[in-house]
Amino acid sequence: MRLIALALAAALTSPAAAQEIRGIPLGGLIPEDMPEPVGSGIEGAYSITRWTFDDGLSLSASRDAETGEVVYLELWRTDNSGTYPTPIDGLVFGETTRGELHERFGSEGFVFEPGDRFLLAGPTTVWFNNYEIAGSDTVVSFFTIQPTSEASPETADASVLDSMFVAQSAFADEFYGFNRGRLPGYAPIPSPFD
Repeated sequence: MRLIALALAAALTSPAAAQEIRGIPLGGLIPEDMPEPVGSGIEGAYSITRWTFDDGLSLSASRDAETGEVVYLELWRTDNSGTYPTPIDGLVFGETTRGELHERFGSEGFVFEPGDRFLLAGPTTVWFNNYEIAGSDTVVSFFTIQPTSEASPETADASVLDSMFVAQSAFADEFYGFNRGRLPGYAPIPSPFD
């Protein structure tokens, strides 16, 4: 019985506990049957591969260059338009709003420090919504967008989901900045991938 409990505890804290995008598991290897990538390269200790799919979405996978273990997966709308299902039930790129994310996950999430909650990208404002997945060392983040001409803290909840990533916490801390200014009501969330 104790061995079963230990195995269950290990599964619950696994970085790859059911988090995958397009058949690529976080903490695992890229399957051999993936289509031909549109690009790849090395950035520091990581190997990065990118795919563009016929359904209007693109995917990037970052792997530990030595082990091949996937530490980061990002999925986005290739042309920032249209509506597309995400790998998480009930969330739709181009349709789900920032306000709906906050309602579903119980808070506005956390902020990578010293980062901010938004980024101005020319005519587009990108809002960040970050959550730790309870029982794992995994972070999931959702990026919502709206025209900069309409963007303000008062209108941010109307911004729509454009991209998302799931990452091992250590990679997210290294890439986005160390931990984490919690916003009011924040708590880690159950895995939305289940």
